Amino acid sequence: MLKEYDTQLEKNYGPGVRKLWPIDEAQLKQGAWPQYYIGSFPFCYRLPQYTESIWPPTKPSMQMGGMGSAEMPGDGDLGGRPLIMGQSPGTHWYHAHKHGSTAINVANGMTGAFIIEGKYDDDLNNWYGDGWTRTQPVLVINQLGVSPNLMRKPASGGGPGPGSQDKGPDFSINGQLKPVIQMQPGEVQMWRIVNTSGRAGAYFLGPPKGFQWKQLAQDGVQFNDANYQSHVNQPFLLAAGNRADILVKAPTTPCTNPSDCSVMVKNEVDPQDLTSASPLTLLSVNITGQPVDPKSNAGNFIPNAPYFPPFLKDIGKDEVTGTKTLLFAAGPPGGTPNPAQQTIDGKKFDGEVGAVVLLNKVEEWKIMNATYAAPISHPFHIHINPFQIVEVFDPNQILTDKNGKPVIDPISKKPVNKYVFQGGIHLLPGQCYLDPFAAPETWKPCGPEPVNKNGIWWDVFPIPSGRTVTTVKMDPNTKNPVTVNVPGYFKMRSRFVDYPGFYVLHCHILAHEDRGMMTIVEVTPVRTPYSHH
Repeated sequence: MLKEYDTQLEKNYGPGVRKLWPIDEAQLKQGAWPQYYIGSFPFCYRLPQYTESIWPPTKPSMQMGGMGSAEMPGDGDLGGRPLIMGQSPGTHWYHAHKHGSTAINVANGMTGAFIIEGKYDDDLNNWYGDGWTRTQPVLVINQLGVSPNLMRKPASGGGPGPGSQDKGPDFSINGQLKPVIQMQPGEVQMWRIVNTSGRAGAYFLGPPKGFQWKQLAQDGVQFNDANYQSHVNQPFLLAAGNRADILVKAPTTPCTNPSDCSVMVKNEVDPQDLTSASPLTLLSVNITGQPVDPKSNAGNFIPNAPYFPPFLKDIGKDEVTGTKTLLFAAGPPGGTPNPAQQTIDGKKFDGEVGAVVLLNKVEEWKIMNATYAAPISHPFHIHINPFQIVEVFDPNQILTDKNGKPVIDPISKKPVNKYVFQGGIHLLPGQCYLDPFAAPETWKPCGPEPVNKNGIWWDVFPIPSGRTVTTVKMDPNTKNPVTVNVPGYFKMRSRFVDYPGFYVLHCHILAHEDRGMMTIVEVTPVRTPYSHH
């Protein structure tokens, strides 16, 4: 099968393609991966050239998104209507999505990546060389589970259920644990990273010693130049479902210790996990071969981000035509036979529509997390429509100093919370008092309303977990302090353009989705099919 695959690659793209066969143990040890391009190669999607220079597009001939200026075929699903945005080029992925079995299928490896090409790739290839993007690593992260594939022994207490470990903590890449990537001294590569894990996020702690990296794109949508220039050597989180394109520059000499060439991550379901999570080796780099000329393009980051199409312009407040609120909630852990309940707006998934939006409208949604029994930042994912984050409220947020380090209480030796819910306490610089007995609408970030400038586009974003606040007020019946549940949330804006019909949004912790944390979005045309001509 691999030989047939290679034959077809050569027919399609000519000699010189990276073949999948032969593969033997010696090659595996050197970093040759038989799974390297399975699921993500060949690159078979190409968008036409985008010619519109302003946003919104000129009426009435609104242009096709991605990189094109064309209309859908007259016999297509859109009936010949031109697209407003369409599809941005970038790194995307797919997985089995049978409700009730999604977590099982993904844990068994039913995931893969695919690339949509456009001017984004052309600009990179103009700098690094013709066809360069097709030679770069595609890294599909997955998380191995004890059930059903039994690759990891359950913790004491059996499994599944309380006392067992249903996922990880280790991550695989393209089916391998701790694989090795080959780089020349001083070489720049582009890594397309996809976290297809069914539960945990991978928190990248930063580049290894002597390495540098710059992020180019998030969730299949490229950065503008301001974001590209500012995302240098930063740690970042890839929650379950997130993707990132990063340029990675190797040091000019081999690493002294193997650990110096290791990309380290932490397993994160909620930011509170990071204080106790142990660093894990995601992959290592073997620096070998002819050094790259430091003055050449191959040894330097592209100076500016690829061309940024106008349809990715920031969504301003003046564009918003409607608002919605969705409440994600998980009950306390139950285990077999009574697992925790996972709901959206108090309902488990039942096939009914949970949100209706008019086609070609812009809305701002408040996505809330009423999970209090355990810290879980549910990764919110919506199909079809990328979105921009305009506000985040995390009631568990830790106060940090000017260097980004947590502020530690000198008495308790614990990190200090940014948000204080008890009056009469001296506030430290940067802290904010919120009245636990005031209207919930007042529980929000301090300071002026943020302006959406240089917004990043996402299609997965973790909802900050809720916080149970113990107040100084006493319950006259129980004689115990009154507690108040404060949900976390974020606000996002999205252009619901081009694609009418039904699709889903859900938590990307796939066991939660299978248990009911999913609902249907209906995007309906403004004009009904029954209107008269």
